[in-house]
Amino acid sequence: MKWKFPFSIVAGAVQRIVLPIRYTLQAAGLAGTEVLPTFGAAVAIDNALGDQHTVVANAATAPTIGAPTQNGVVGQWLLIVIRNASGGAMGATTFNAAYRLQAAWTNPANNNQRAVMFRGNGAGVWHEVWRNTADVLT
Repeated sequence: MKWKFPFSIVAGAVQRIVLPIRYTLQAAGLAGTEVLPTFGAAVAIDNALGDQHTVVANAATAPTIGAPTQNGVVGQWLLIVIRNASGGAMGATTFNAAYRLQAAWTNPANNNQRAVMFRGNGAGVWHEVWRNTADVLT
């Protein structure tokens, strides 16, 4: 897949960058910002801090993934990774109604993770566009 980004480089200097999510331009490409929200019954997703949120489940608590704190902009991406480090089965994960999931969520087994990516509509609704269909070993 070829990506097009709204910036140009002239003589090694970036002339213009306008991206809907937080990226850092590095020699190897674009790198997003990872956020580690506090795990518990209510998991706060502060998308003002970054576009990738890794939720590390360190107990069997059933988490609810809260709506992002910002509506975002049209086309903004949000990646949520659920990592099971609880030592066993996690409690059932639920997502706030702001997330439009394609199907029911399946928690990862212990020492595994799953991810889901959303695209915002700029009005507080986040539509799923991709997810892992199987566990990925951490």
